[in-house]
Amino acid sequence: MKTILKYRLDASGSDTSLTLTDGFRVVRTEYIPAENRVHLWVEVPLKAGTPESRVEFRVIASGQPIGDDFGYVGTALDTHAPEAYHVFSRFAGQQAGQPSASDGGRLVRVA
Repeated sequence: MKTILKYRLDASGSDTSLTLTDGFRVVRTEYIPAENRVHLWVEVPLKAGTPESRVEFRVIASGQPIGDDFGYVGTALDTHAPEAYHVFSRFAGQQAGQPSASDGGRLVRVA
């Protein structure tokens, strides 16, 4: 079995750290104007005993730089203003120069 969970991300440029069940998959990113927040929907397996990983997500505006250790996850658009928020991720503790945590929208565990 699996389910989809919703998470609110910090859009100030700071990392949002989440503990997610291995095998998770980001299915949507969206900006919610009523809350002035970027949200992330993640499909997670519900099998008991499945290991978990700590994943850091960072939201940046268009044109802002981000380290090579982050992988692109998705973009959330503010439909009431000309703003776009780009969501990136990496596994907690990952160092620059290691492969990114993203693989075409599906996050995968890296050694």
